[in-house]
Amino acid sequence: MAYYFHMSPDCMVPGHVKQPTDREMIDPIVEDALEIYRPNGKLRRVESVYASPTLDFSRFGLKKPGYIYRVKIVEPFDCRDVCWLKPMQLALLQENQKEQFPETYRINRKWSESLAKYYCEKYWSGFLTDRPILEIVTNHFKIEERLSECLVEPAETKGGWHSRES
Repeated sequence: MAYYFHMSPDCMVPGHVKQPTDREMIDPIVEDALEIYRPNGKLRRVESVYASPTLDFSRFGLKKPGYIYRVKIVEPFDCRDVCWLKPMQLALLQENQKEQFPETYRINRKWSESLAKYYCEKYWSGFLTDRPILEIVTNHFKIEERLSECLVEPAETKGGWHSRES
């Protein structure tokens, strides 16, 4: 049996069915590009919930602390490599800060439709990068157990989180 994990600032109890929320996870421009290039039959990201096959949440780009849960995934679900999102997010970040950091802007990729199309297609294809960060995407899942008693900073999970009791 495979275990999957979720990190959320919401305090949930076992048996709770986690549904999608309207929280913005990534830049809306990247989210819009992903929707434009979403293949038919793939779950819409904005109508999905996310889990991880590992207890390392440090590489997902989460900014807020959260409780850590073991969850039961239901069908259908997709497994995707979120590393394909990073170049698009960096391009937008640089675009927004090009006057503040002109040297960085000249060196790195700039946001373009061709950049968005390339990385969106890679993301949706299921193709893995050299160092994948896998996310399990489904329209809901069930909370089986809250593993952390208090909020945990995502950086504290680097290499895999372990409760203080273990």
